[in-house]
Amino acid sequence: MSDNVTFEVQVVELIYTTIPAQDENGYIDIDNPSSKIEPSWKFTLYNPNDQLVYVCYVDAVDGKNFRYYKIFE
Repeated sequence: MSDNVTFEVQVVELIYTTIPAQDENGYIDIDNPSSKIEPSWKFTLYNPNDQLVYVCYVDAVDGKNFRYYKIFE
């Protein structure tokens, strides 16, 4: 996620996530949405620099579809 921060790994889980289906142009149909279920790695990470916890998801099959979120408590 960053070259300047060393995150502390708190939890690693293999889970299933819902991913919105995209058309051939990469768009999501908001009028008739559909989705697929995919296995993903979920990493819960602590950043000692900002003292926040992040959750990251990576597709378990191909390593793509990386996304992350800050957890606000």
